[in-house]
Amino acid sequence: MSPALVARREEKGFSTRAVHVGSDPDGATNAVIQPISLSTTFKQDAVGVHKGYEYGRSGNPNRDSLERLLASLEAGGAEAIAFSSGSAATATIIQSLGPNSHIVSVSDVYGGTFRYMNRVAAANQGLETTFVDLENASEDEVVAAIRENTKLIWIESPTNPTLKLIDIRRIADIAHTHASAPLVLVDNTFLSPYWSSPLLNGADIVMHSLTKYINGHSDVIMGAAIIPPHRSDVADKLRFLQNAIGAVPSPYDCWLAQRGAKTLQLRMKTHGQNALAVANASQGLGGLSKSPK
Repeated sequence: MSPALVARREEKGFSTRAVHVGSDPDGATNAVIQPISLSTTFKQDAVGVHKGYEYGRSGNPNRDSLERLLASLEAGGAEAIAFSSGSAATATIIQSLGPNSHIVSVSDVYGGTFRYMNRVAAANQGLETTFVDLENASEDEVVAAIRENTKLIWIESPTNPTLKLIDIRRIADIAHTHASAPLVLVDNTFLSPYWSSPLLNGADIVMHSLTKYINGHSDVIMGAAIIPPHRSDVADKLRFLQNAIGAVPSPYDCWLAQRGAKTLQLRMKTHGQNALAVANASQGLGGLSKSPK
């Protein structure tokens, strides 16, 4: 998607995009809610001649609709890739780095990500990870952690579960001016696209566990990666690996996640208002150790 198309798309408000993008009326019936396409195989009019779908692992109408929505909601996004879980997205992204690569990761990264880096990728692709307190590290300390084979800097902000806040723009500027030029990934699960836009702050990849806020109904396990227009090479590599590995979500889960995302703004706005009320009450009471009367 061109930057001009991205800009025009984002003229619409967040909630409008959440409701409408990827939710065009069904062409056959004009139903405003898309049907669930469970077919694994699609008829071809001739060899290689079809309507954009040939096998369910390689593409599905419900997955395409969800991906269009996710790319729209993540400001600065051009392409989204939906995965069968956040862990599947993590594994595919790390595998895309190739053998004997190095990652600089925020020190208190999500436990499942830490496990994959240290116990799976380290053993199977010779990956090394340096864990750095990116909230408090100086520029010199960040630069010192980057090696010639550093392919990725992995950020969560806030981190899971200690809620450290990372200056994404600062880390992205360091990475992109370094000779190794590592990609910068931000796991944006905790804030969602409503509260945070890492791509606008220099990130090259944003990932989510859609299981959490974007779906919002505790009935879907799914992940996603969203890529900006200038990193189409990254999107192509991830989509190729996803198809080869088979880390794809089911059509029904895609349909559910798209339904859930329609209310993302309402839910996240209320979460924020409630959190602010708790913080204000806590401050007024001198801390949570005191109980309100």
